[in-house]
Amino acid sequence: MITVKQIAEKLADVGIPLVAGHEGTGRMVEYVTTIELNERTGRIQKDGFLLSTFHAFQGAREIVDHLEWLVEVGVSAVGFHTSVYSSIPDEVKQFADESGLPLFRLSAQTPYNLIFELFNGMRQDIRDKGRNRISQLNNLLIESILSGRSLRQIVEMIGEYAGGDYVAWIDPGLEVLEKWIGHNAGSGTAQSVSLILQSERERLQEARVLNEPCKIPADLLDGALVVFPISNEAGFGGYLAFHFMEEREAPEPEEMGQLIETASKILLSDPYYPGRRGQPEVIKMLKYFLAGGEDHQMGGTLPIAEGMEFHVVAVEAVDGESRALLERFGRWVELDADQAPDRYILFPPFVHDDRLILFMKTEFRIEQWAEAVPESRQWMIGVSDGASSTEPSVFRRLYGQSVISLNLCRKQNLSISKWTESGAGKVAVFLETQEPFKGFAEDLLLPLIQYDRQKNTDLVHTLRVYLDHFFNLKNTGEALFVHPNTVKYRMETIRELLPFEIEDASFFALLVLAYRSYGAPDVNSE
Repeated sequence: MITVKQIAEKLADVGIPLVAGHEGTGRMVEYVTTIELNERTGRIQKDGFLLSTFHAFQGAREIVDHLEWLVEVGVSAVGFHTSVYSSIPDEVKQFADESGLPLFRLSAQTPYNLIFELFNGMRQDIRDKGRNRISQLNNLLIESILSGRSLRQIVEMIGEYAGGDYVAWIDPGLEVLEKWIGHNAGSGTAQSVSLILQSERERLQEARVLNEPCKIPADLLDGALVVFPISNEAGFGGYLAFHFMEEREAPEPEEMGQLIETASKILLSDPYYPGRRGQPEVIKMLKYFLAGGEDHQMGGTLPIAEGMEFHVVAVEAVDGESRALLERFGRWVELDADQAPDRYILFPPFVHDDRLILFMKTEFRIEQWAEAVPESRQWMIGVSDGASSTEPSVFRRLYGQSVISLNLCRKQNLSISKWTESGAGKVAVFLETQEPFKGFAEDLLLPLIQYDRQKNTDLVHTLRVYLDHFFNLKNTGEALFVHPNTVKYRMETIRELLPFEIEDASFFALLVLAYRSYGAPDVNSE
């Protein structure tokens, strides 16, 4: 972070003096901007360094009134450009001293651009130093793994790098696995942080799903407490909590993000997190099998209890959103499974072929779960048949079934489709993916489709209902809310238009498949 004092030292080198408000030089500066109008706008936020000629202000009293407002907002410093006022009024300097608002005098020849370039250069220096420190930390952490350093030593290294006075690695249940306490930490800091984390469980769970840092409100604890969820492709691994006596002590956000990325890789590696031991390899193995891999010995090493029956569940976003959205949903699933009385997924969720893949126990009530997921209308869920084998071919078969079930969701506008309950629909949807059968439903029904368009009739739907009721005129009429004779007349027209007998068993079966592929709703399911 950059303080007013640091900026003052740089400005002094180019002949820009600090003329008042010396007591406020410890303030942090987040941005530099200009103000020329006397309006009180929301554009001005705290921790800013504001530059102005004050040409729109009528005298010292009006300038002081505006400075009072800037102090209330939390502005860190002001640069008074003397191109309009040849000198800074004494009343303004007196106010700056009394309020501790650092006030710089810019000569009439000083361009604002000089201040911007100086500030941006200071920020870039900080970023460069941060990258160097990250590189050094990476090397140290890698050395630590090779040399077998303890978990405590790893956490101490992270704490000493990040600064502040307290760092803790916390498991998903919010129990502290290891911590580092700095020399400046208060005697009760560790206990206070632990109690606060327990009370903020819901907020932390939300951060876990969003994969974003969680800032604990300042009114709960002196200083700044920031908690970062940590995870890798094998799943969620808990949190890293950092406490700073003041927020300005924390590294830059970009630098902190790199630190969390490095720390996650180390802390969730096998030597330090045995609870996840081998999980990355398991996920790689599953992806290998789903992509066509055939190593049968590898399948036997998967951690699946003998006789455990499971489904493969594939999830897609209705509007085809990005991988990031699927990963966020996967984090929610893992959190929900952790909180369930019996964890219902066998492995951490992972993304494959732009789908979220879940291995779910078959006894789990997936329909109720599907209704409870966040924004349930946003997702399509395809569920395979059940199996208990770890043969690669079985994984691929179940995965294929879940994908076909997903396609059926898309075809029939469903939120969930189960392989075991989809009847002929799954066969029709599969046929549509095969080159010789693409468009076969439209081709088969084309005479009726064209007639309906020309005559504004509904023969396509009439035939479907007639087939669904097994050629029964009375039941078809009731379903269509028309007289049986009307159905009889329509069926005569349909028979004239179609080049085959609909009562023929083979064509009846083909028509059933065609309707399941064509996407019209199933009368019996309404």
